[in-house]
Amino acid sequence: GVQTCALPILNIFDEITGLRILQNITWNTIDIVNPSKLSGTTVSGSFNVSNLAGDIYDLQLSGANYSLRDYFISSGFNVNIVNAYLLSNGTTILFNIRNPGGNVLPNVNVIMRGFVNGSLVTIQQGLSDVTGKVQFLVQQNTYYDFNFTLAGYLPIFSIYPAVKLDRKSTRLNS
Repeated sequence: GVQTCALPILNIFDEITGLRILQNITWNTIDIVNPSKLSGTTVSGSFNVSNLAGDIYDLQLSGANYSLRDYFISSGFNVNIVNAYLLSNGTTILFNIRNPGGNVLPNVNVIMRGFVNGSLVTIQQGLSDVTGKVQFLVQQNTYYDFNFTLAGYLPIFSIYPAVKLDRKSTRLNS
């Protein structure tokens, strides 16, 4: 049968100040397995979406003063509250993910973490596309850590200064 789920309540914060964003934030929820899309706008800095059928969702958040960021949530997700962190002015970086033979690797899960108010938090998530590419929005001169995982490959954990992240090529070993 079709499995339905309720996404957790999502609280939205500014990555730099750590303050809750109370202005309207646009959200899109895209079912990755069976492509479909729901959209809406927050009214108080938090929201939830219920009765979604599917397995994995790309939750996209953006606003008038904030650039788009992605978060991936599965129907098996069992946490009630999730924090999202948006950035008003950042630099887009691109990773090209390949195996040691040079072949592109799609569907690599990449988690970017950074410090907000002294705590290390997940700031953005991404999945590499069919060309092995995934992009992130970062602050200049700020350190982030990235965790690259794909079934059948050893995970890679790296810390990069954002100023040196342009056009990184990452190789995962099986």
